Order: sequence, then structure tokens, then C-alpha cells
Amino acid sequence: MSLACPWAHRTLIMRELKGLQDAITVNVVHWHMKKEGWHFDPSDDDDATADKILGKSHIREVYFKDDPDYKGRFTVPVLYDKREKKIVNNESSEIIRMLNSEFNGFSGEKAAAAADYYPEELRKRIDEVNSWVYEYERVLQFFSYCRGFFFLIATSTTASTRAALRRRKRPTRRL
Repeated sequence: MSLACPWAHRTLIMRELKGLQDAITVNVVHWHMKKEGWHFDPSDDDDATADKILGKSHIREVYFKDDPDYKGRFTVPVLYDKREKKIVNNESSEIIRMLNSEFNGFSGEKAAAAADYYPEELRKRIDEVNSWVYEYERVLQFFSYCRGFFFLIATSTTASTRAALRRRKRPTRRL
């Protein structure tokens, strides 16, 4: 789980709403993804935890433990079955649907277990909104990248303009 990932947050929210805090443990990766990907490092992040299940240092190691030939992206959240020692799912929308119905028997609260946050009559609309939000977020990521790219160009241009102006301000010698 990453607290820096808005998609992962909804799995934590559903865990709380369904009263599954005692049944489903949470390991939190460091908020800053490094070159090797998400990593468990509580030494300089108060919210991060160690991997209390497998003792791994990076989320990629959890994926490789499950499938040594894994070729996909190392994403969070990850729903991991401790008994079977397998990744159950790593897609937040599917995980929250599982938490909504498949874990009711593990809830510590009867009312929370009975609550249905994915009612049959609203599923089509919920799926449409989820799809729209997901696509919108991808567009925002693209524009964020573009904004950073243009900022880089503007910064470079500004720096080169400043350098050119400094060169012009130098006193010229007249012969």
C-alpha cells in the first residue's frame, strides 16, 4: 500500500468501512518511489512500515516471490493471501469490490459487514464513474508531465536569456 497513491487510498477506506482492520493487515511503502520501485523503509518516513509478512525490502520482491517470471508493472495496492502465499489482486477497484462482499465473514462489526457499497442497481453507474475518473486521472498525469516539460524548457530558456543578458551588460571596449 502506498499513501502517495490515490487509487490505493480507496482500499484503505473500504477496509475501514467494512470493519476489516483486524482481518487485513497493512504494510505501507515509502511515499517516494525510487529507481527500484516502491520500497519498505520506515527509517525516514513515519507512515512507511517494514514488510511484516515476507520481510522484503521492495514491492517488486513480493511480485517475484509470487511469480519469479513476472513481467508486469510493480503496482500498489496489493492484496496478498498470507495462507496461500500468493498475490490475490493488485487492482484497487477489484480489491474494493472483494472487500465489499467476499470478506464479510471476517468483519469485526455486523453492521459494517452487512453494508453494501456496490449495490446491484448502481453497479453500472459506479463502473462508469470509476472508468471516467481513471481516464481523467491519466489525462491529468499527461498534462502534469507536459507542464513539467514546458517548465523545464522555460527554465532553460530563462537561464540562457539571463546568461545572454549578463554577457551584454559586460562593458565593451571601444577601440
